[in-house]
Amino acid sequence: MRARPLPTWLIGALDLLVAAAIPFLVLAVLCASAWLDAHGRGWPGDLLSLVLGLAGFCGGFFSLMLYMRFDWMPEFFFAGAVSFLLLGSASAIADRITEEALLDRGIEVTCALLAVESRTITTTTHHADGTTSTSTRTVYDHTLDCPPGGPAEMTLGHSAGPEGESAEITYDPRGRLDPLPSDSLQAGPPSPLPWWLLSAAAALRVGHVAVFLAVYRRY
Repeated sequence: MRARPLPTWLIGALDLLVAAAIPFLVLAVLCASAWLDAHGRGWPGDLLSLVLGLAGFCGGFFSLMLYMRFDWMPEFFFAGAVSFLLLGSASAIADRITEEALLDRGIEVTCALLAVESRTITTTTHHADGTTSTSTRTVYDHTLDCPPGGPAEMTLGHSAGPEGESAEITYDPRGRLDPLPSDSLQAGPPSPLPWWLLSAAAALRVGHVAVFLAVYRRY
């Protein structure tokens, strides 16, 4: 006896449910990777963090391909928007994990800023439609003179102060996290921004799948 096929409306509903769940699953995997990167011990934790990070990025990218026809240009802009929102949310949560880890086990020291040098990093992105875009950002490399056990270098997206001045620096005694200026670490409730970005990504994802189902599968 042949099994009866599922109703088309039920298949469509499952498609929409999966579309809504994927951004949350991708973010959960990326956050687990960031947590292991901050708190893991030894190479097993480092390896698992790397595997989860790759799984999250690949899952987020290839899941976008499931409903793309590649003959409708706005879909590429949609994929870029969803990726941007997901990465923004994951980055914000990873930064929060780092801050909380430094607040929990970090050691605060007063360091002299021996040298502050800026450099520009240029990134070229190749898009699926064959075009490329270039972005630049400036980072500041600090050479530090800290008490024994403290960091010797620190790289930030801004200057921690003029050369010759002192700065309060919090560093990780386990060496897993980069040092940060102490005044940049803020205890308190997390920002709702990552969840707004995630909700927007899920809404775009569900909207795109709904349009795909209506136009191409005609449920």
